[in-house]
Amino acid sequence: MATTQNEMKKSITIFFFTLVLSACCLPVNAQTTIPKGKAQLIEFSNANAQFTVPAGKTWVVNNVFSNYDRNNDIKVYIKSINGAIMTDLNKKEYGTLLYHSRDMGFVIQYPIILPENTRFELIVISGGWDAQTISGNKAFFNYTEVDN
Repeated sequence: MATTQNEMKKSITIFFFTLVLSACCLPVNAQTTIPKGKAQLIEFSNANAQFTVPAGKTWVVNNVFSNYDRNNDIKVYIKSINGAIMTDLNKKEYGTLLYHSRDMGFVIQYPIILPENTRFELIVISGGWDAQTISGNKAFFNYTEVDN
C-alpha cells in the first residue's frame, strides 16, 4: 500500500511540475514565433507574380490563397526560385504547392521564411491533376516583412 501511495505522490508531483513549466514557458515561446514587422497582402495574377525580397529584409510567408471554383481546382505553385525552375507545365513538372482550393492537405506548411534577395515567381493554375492549365484567376500573397 505504501508503494502505491508513493507512486501516486510522485505522479501528482510530476503532473504539477509539468503544468507549472508549461504555464511559464508556453507564452514566451508562442510570442517569439509571431514575427514583428509590417504585414502585407498582395493581389497577383500570372501576369505579375514575380517577387524579390529586398536587401536587409526577410519575408515570413503566412499564406497564399485564391478563390474557390466549383468546376475547377485552383492551385498556386512556386514557378521558380532564384532562377531554378520548379514548375513547368510543358514538362508536367510541378513544384511546391502553396494553395489548393479543394484539398489543403497537399500544401506545404506555413510559415515559409525567405531571406533577403530571394527572387521567386508564383503561378496560378486551374484544372484537375491530369489537366492543369494556366488560370486567369487572381490570388493573394500574405507575408510579414521584418528587418534582418
